Amino acid sequence: MWGNNDCGQLGDGTKTYRDIPVKIMDNVVSISTRWDSSGAITRDGSLYMWGCNDYGQLGDGTKTDRDIPVKIMDNVVSVSVGRYASGAITKDRSLYMWGYNAWGQLGNGTIVDEVIPVKVLDDVVAVGTNGATSAAITSNGDLYMWGVDIYGYEPTKIMSNVRDIKFGDDCYGIIKEDGSLYMWGCNDYGQLGDGTTEGRYVPDVPVKIMDNVRNVIMGEYNINGAITNNGELYLWGTGHLEPVRIMDNVLAASISMTLYLNSGVLTKDGRLYEWDDNDMMAFGAPTVEITIPGGVALPSAISAQSEESSSDSVPVLTASPDSTQPVSESEAADQSDLKKRQFPYTKPTPLKPTPPPAHRPHPSKT
Repeated sequence: MWGNNDCGQLGDGTKTYRDIPVKIMDNVVSISTRWDSSGAITRDGSLYMWGCNDYGQLGDGTKTDRDIPVKIMDNVVSVSVGRYASGAITKDRSLYMWGYNAWGQLGNGTIVDEVIPVKVLDDVVAVGTNGATSAAITSNGDLYMWGVDIYGYEPTKIMSNVRDIKFGDDCYGIIKEDGSLYMWGCNDYGQLGDGTTEGRYVPDVPVKIMDNVRNVIMGEYNINGAITNNGELYLWGTGHLEPVRIMDNVLAASISMTLYLNSGVLTKDGRLYEWDDNDMMAFGAPTVEITIPGGVALPSAISAQSEESSSDSVPVLTASPDSTQPVSESEAADQSDLKKRQFPYTKPTPLKPTPPPAHRPHPSKT
């Protein structure tokens, strides 16, 4: 890992900024990192966490920062690290949450912080959290959300036939089972990609952006994006109101709050690139290649899926004010009870006198 390390979130036993990759641990199959905390799952299903722990978001029973990985629980298949709260799914599809809970974002019916994992929901196959709002997808494709805004203290069903959900800064993106991408939330800078700057808020109907999407990328600087099944990378936001095609042959991408300091693309041939500030703000392709000792190990399942895709795949449909499509009437009906029951909605009063502190500033690289 590399980058900012003021809380030990790199897990290398220091709090030193790293501008080159540093090896942290072996046998890792999955990693999640956001803001000042990180988590990793090893081959045997062990979950390790490290970094900032102000509200127990590491789940180790304390509120002490950790600069090396600390084992939290066993039999884990997925982890989502949010800002001050985290969640994990175990092999039996149980969802556990822990950390800050002033807005009910842990989903356990309270607004009390939890410093160890607490079981919240069964039959879960995907989880996401930004630390204030959380979401889970069950095995039948139902999307549940809870926490700040309108969602309340316990999981509430939002829509059906959902394959994946990602969180951005005050906005959300979901991929349906047919590969269509829907967005909703704040849209001041066009970060929804629907051709407008009009905010879309559940229980209003989320807006369809494009088809044939494999992965949605939710950034932290009013820029979001998507990777299609044939490896095309699209970005939008910061005044670009519709998806802009950036490059091809993309396997994965990440857009961080600090842009070029932590934003990059992994191509299908195993090359890792970072954006510099000029490329990113101009919506150009990243040009700075990063060398990883030993090379990049490509995920076999994703790599195989990428190789099977071709230019003959269903073309991407970029959004425009006239082409956006709402969810179906039956799916909208799923939200009707939510709208009647929870609007107008008053946010719960946090137990703490103030909300979470602002993100610690990134130190200078010099």
